[in-house]
Amino acid sequence: MTRRGRTLAAAGAVLAGLVLLLLGTPTSLGAYSSKVTNTQNTAASGSWASSCAPADVLGAARADSAYFFYQLNEASGTRAADTGGNNLSGTYTRFGVSYRDSAAPCGQRDSDRAVSFDGGSGYLTGAQIAGDIPTSLSLEVWFKTTTGQGGKLVGVGNQSTGASGVYDRHLFMSNDGRLSFGTYDGGAHVITGSRSYNDGVWHQAVATLTPSGSLKGMRLYVDGKVVASNTSWTKGEPVSNGYVRIGYDNLGGWSAVGDSGPPNSYYFKGSMAYVSGYGTALSPARVQAHYDAGS
Repeated sequence: MTRRGRTLAAAGAVLAGLVLLLLGTPTSLGAYSSKVTNTQNTAASGSWASSCAPADVLGAARADSAYFFYQLNEASGTRAADTGGNNLSGTYTRFGVSYRDSAAPCGQRDSDRAVSFDGGSGYLTGAQIAGDIPTSLSLEVWFKTTTGQGGKLVGVGNQSTGASGVYDRHLFMSNDGRLSFGTYDGGAHVITGSRSYNDGVWHQAVATLTPSGSLKGMRLYVDGKVVASNTSWTKGEPVSNGYVRIGYDNLGGWSAVGDSGPPNSYYFKGSMAYVSGYGTALSPARVQAHYDAGS
């Protein structure tokens, strides 16, 4: 695989400063234990888990110092509002996006809506991350699809439009509906869940990466539970001043574990809501609390 855009060796220091500046003192997120338990704190079980509303989902994200949070409930236009506190708005493509096309995970009770991407031209470019992408991070998305062509849900690339030349930390779907999380560290590292999620119902997916601590390595959660992990792969490729890419970006050279190649399409076809990112690796308890808030 051709990889370009390597960053300076001092990226770690820059990154640490960025995380502290933008996220303050985050929740502990480093490595992840293989045992997943629902050990929510009082706030989570008392308010977030007891009801489903957009405010609950946003509250859970802000409690964990979300770097960005896209509710994806716009009615028109090309701007995707960031309600996570940093005002890092995103930009939809002009075509291939259907606004308020589907009830969001909380929609049956709270009339919240979600966007849908057509799987051929529609996607969202989110926040540009100043400096280098954090060495510890979490990416979260709620999605609903029946696609058989796969596609990228969320990741980071060095281009705001089109196919990035440097692209990493991907959460993507294979043609059979399985989910994978991929990073690059001299070679492609991919973890893949065993079941398919192109079943036409809402699911939460969270990918975490961190180099050390009790949450060390790569973790992939679906609907609050870990479905794949590897504690040996602890970092991704440096992406300087990269963009959060939602619904599309390059996946050349990447495939799910057990697949013979990348998805048939780099574009995701389906609905999305509540896309967020964090400068830490969310703990199992916090992932579960986020799921409870939106399910």
